[in-house]
Amino acid sequence: MIDERRSGEREIADHKYSAIVRISGVPIYQLKLKDISRSGTCLIAKEDSAILEYLEIGQALEIRYHYRNGPKSGVHYMCEIRHVTKAEQGRYKGHFFIGTRIVSKLAMM
Repeated sequence: MIDERRSGEREIADHKYSAIVRISGVPIYQLKLKDISRSGTCLIAKEDSAILEYLEIGQALEIRYHYRNGPKSGVHYMCEIRHVTKAEQGRYKGHFFIGTRIVSKLAMM
């Protein structure tokens, strides 16, 4: 079981959102969201995803969240990686959770 590291209420994303992740010098990736709160999110990456090679705790990344059924809706944030944790059992076995903290909101382009 994974210890909760974020306080505050979370909304379970459950396929309503997608996340476009941009890290300086790295290709852009699209990941699923596990949950989202006012202070951060939990992204989900398969254990063989190439993005895992680039992630470091404390690293800055841009994340653009999109509502899958929304007309051009979404938000764009600068975030910080807080943890990268392997799911050992359950629904997400074979995946990693990427916990992020929202640092600031960015203008949509």
